[in-house]
Amino acid sequence: MIQVGKCKAAVQVGQCSAEVLFADVDFESLVSLYAAESRSSLLPPVSPKIALYRQLEAVGAAKCFGAFLNGYLRGFAFVICAPLPHDGRKYAVCESLFVHVEARRFGLGEMLMEAAEAYAMDQGCETILYSAPVGSRFAQLLFLHEDKYSHAGFTFMRRLA
Repeated sequence: MIQVGKCKAAVQVGQCSAEVLFADVDFESLVSLYAAESRSSLLPPVSPKIALYRQLEAVGAAKCFGAFLNGYLRGFAFVICAPLPHDGRKYAVCESLFVHVEARRFGLGEMLMEAAEAYAMDQGCETILYSAPVGSRFAQLLFLHEDKYSHAGFTFMRRLA
């Protein structure tokens, strides 16, 4: 149980299967909100492919995480772990992370990040990479935690097709 001001809430954050997330009654609306908040003119519209998430999970290359507030799905994260040919070390990439705006004050995003990082460490990853849209709340929060997260560079995109 977490209390924020006068509000008490039961919180559950942790690993779950893509099947559980995609089947949740709130998943589609969360993805719509995520898509609106992370929209880029250079990327196609967000359209999660459950078959691909299942395949990545099946070979142990990815894991899904859910954040539930009073039993309702209010956040999710997807982490991919793989070695890079550059140095042969295993890295984790947080492919997406989102918390519903009305649930952010409960610390679900930070709990999702902690769960993702614990999973990545268990998988032998030395580093986890997060990306955030320029000017987003997530980017601001990462900058606020410079003691834990380093601004390691810039990501540039060019549309090829």
